[in-house]
Amino acid sequence: MKIQPKIKSILCAAYKTVWHIGIADYYFLLVCVRALVGYKEIKFKKSGLSDGEKEARRKNVYIAQSIILFLIDVALRLSQLKSYNLIFLRGLPKRTVCAKIGLISEGIMRIVFFGDSITDCGRDRNNIKSLGNGYVKILSDKLRPIYPDTDIELINKGVSGNEVSDLLARVDSDVIALKPDAVVIMIGINNTIHEFKIDKKLDLRQFENDLKELLKRIKKEGIAVIFLEPFLLPAPDKLRMRKLFNEELAIINRVALKNADEFVAYDEMFNGLCERLPYSEYSLDGVHPTHRGSRLIADQAIKAIRKHLL
Repeated sequence: MKIQPKIKSILCAAYKTVWHIGIADYYFLLVCVRALVGYKEIKFKKSGLSDGEKEARRKNVYIAQSIILFLIDVALRLSQLKSYNLIFLRGLPKRTVCAKIGLISEGIMRIVFFGDSITDCGRDRNNIKSLGNGYVKILSDKLRPIYPDTDIELINKGVSGNEVSDLLARVDSDVIALKPDAVVIMIGINNTIHEFKIDKKLDLRQFENDLKELLKRIKKEGIAVIFLEPFLLPAPDKLRMRKLFNEELAIINRVALKNADEFVAYDEMFNGLCERLPYSEYSLDGVHPTHRGSRLIADQAIKAIRKHLL
């Protein structure tokens, strides 16, 4: 069942409004809408418009009223369903309530974390339930208690040393095949590091094409994309990498802001913090976060994920 994006956003807004104002205030809202229409009627009568112009404007007002009342009524009916703990992704409720009105099939909410060593963080690759010991695990420990009645499955598919091209090569098997509702991506730092560490030239044009194709494939499958910006802290041996990394970041910001559903910036945040505290508080080598750094990553990522949770 396809619904226009604009109608989706209006329906979500109407639902959330009724959800928060409550049933009693819903009826008050109806009275306000009808009062507004009545007020417009009085203005039409006092205006110097011709009968034809009055009729045309009156028709537009009544059409708008009908649409608003219909959407509010649908939202009210959704809010009265027994299973009301909804998850919002891609603009509409995603789970039990949507299943009841035939928009989707029921099932768990699945989020895949896709990236390099910062995501991987020592996960057991033979155990799909292993989340590693980094920001993904911290995020899981924080997120589940907030939504205890929501069936959320988090899957870590980070692989140490990966670049954007590596994610593109395995996106079908490690993301799309799992049919997740959302994917959280942090990638890009190795593209810069490998030029300095293993003399692998970073082709910025190819990098941009690979990143665009990666996000395009995921979005084509209807999967929400939450992109976490990579970062580089001012460790002495990383200072020489900053210029190239800034060029890469410019591409990431341009492509991700255009194609991802959410974009979380980290590089400026971490480097700002490093003006007050030693960089080693957040990363011993300027790349891999300490536990404190991982907590910051998780806290900011949760804010982005929760925008899609009711």
